[in-house]
Amino acid sequence: MFKSNHLSRIEIKKTLKNGERFSVKGVTAIFLPSNEKLGIVVIVSKKVSPSSVNRNKIKRKFREAFRLIIKDKENIKGNLILICHLPKYSFRESVWCLRKIISFISKKKNGHFHKPLS
Repeated sequence: MFKSNHLSRIEIKKTLKNGERFSVKGVTAIFLPSNEKLGIVVIVSKKVSPSSVNRNKIKRKFREAFRLIIKDKENIKGNLILICHLPKYSFRESVWCLRKIISFISKKKNGHFHKPLS
């Protein structure tokens, strides 16, 4: 993942406070539109897995899926925070979740989400 996709602490706080939330298969996504390139943060708490090795593995899978998916989506701009709630994600599941989230963000109308994800 490129450094341009990282979010600062200020951006993370602003996104957590003002962003719109939605969930897909054990992942809560918080999105705040902005004029900058799409940035991502993946949060996995100790409640999901006490082992830091497992938490970092989940984060790496989501970051890699994000890197592969975002190559085609240069028009999406904003801050995205992913909060993972399940202890195991395969790479295929993380790609599927991110594709759903990115497609939902790109279909956003008038600054608000128009329907919940199933």
